[in-house]
Amino acid sequence: MSHSKGNTSIELIKEKMKEKRRKKALNDSNTSWSRSFSKRKGTTASIILIARLRSNLAASKRDAQQARQNILELQRERQFLQQANSRRMAEKECTQRFGNIKQVLSKVTPSLLDAVKSIGLAIDLCSSLPLRESSLGLIPRASSTSDDDSFRIMQKADQGQAQLSSAIESAASHVMQAADSTGN
Repeated sequence: MSHSKGNTSIELIKEKMKEKRRKKALNDSNTSWSRSFSKRKGTTASIILIARLRSNLAASKRDAQQARQNILELQRERQFLQQANSRRMAEKECTQRFGNIKQVLSKVTPSLLDAVKSIGLAIDLCSSLPLRESSLGLIPRASSTSDDDSFRIMQKADQGQAQLSSAIESAASHVMQAADSTGN
């Protein structure tokens, strides 16, 4: 009987070993299913996370493009304003210069008119002297002259004086008109 008792203990051991193997297999299958499930769960979470990241990246790219467009628009506006400011400053400077020129001309014009009158008086004085022509120009004549020579000299002096006076007055008038038109 000991033999049968030994058989039962061997069979018991075999049975226990089978049971352990079954438990281990069951445990392994549960563990691998659990791992597989968590992998699938992690994969789904990763897909959702990647989709959110892509969406955020696309939104960021749109925002960056919009910001670049805004920057370009602001740069164009700044350039336009700088050009407008430069034109305004140039116009202001030009107006100021014309005002200064007008002021100088208004001070100089009476002096020019006085100079024309003085030249006229000088020509009158010179024309009353008997003159003769020489290589040096008109010089006072020591000898007596004929009335025809004196008349021609006087006539030429009067014509010269009139032309000079009208030229100076015309120039002064044109300068004043130009100063008035640019100052307005």
